[in-house]
Amino acid sequence: MRIRNLTAADLDRVVPLEAGEPSAWNNVDIRREIEQRHGIQLVAVDEADGEIVGWCCSRSFEAEAELLKIVVLGRRRRAGIASALMACLESRLSGAGVRTLFLEVRSHNYPALTLYRKRGFCEVGRRRKYYSSPEDDALILAKTLVGE
Repeated sequence: MRIRNLTAADLDRVVPLEAGEPSAWNNVDIRREIEQRHGIQLVAVDEADGEIVGWCCSRSFEAEAELLKIVVLGRRRRAGIASALMACLESRLSGAGVRTLFLEVRSHNYPALTLYRKRGFCEVGRRRKYYSSPEDDALILAKTLVGE
């Protein structure tokens, strides 16, 4: 597997990864993200067949960044792809001087919470009933990147 920057040429292969996600982004949403000045967008590519099996994006401002999205192809989950995307993203952010990475996650998204906690994220806040369909709290997690 190889992690690289997301390009506009990848859009038609990234949008299907969003299918079925509770907060799915469409082609326009992802294209706008590519155009963000302070954004990092990455894809995980299976080197055997060139299939894009995951993607993530973040935005930063000075010493802080937020993970906006991370998605892995359903049949490829629990294979280390999300962890590899996170490791690459954290390294790039740290190299750019970002000291803290934040994210929001549904409180009942146990697989994601397990990943984030393994990667050193801690809960720093909660937004009650933030999500709908289904209703759920948003947990705000943070990780210090300095010294990675």
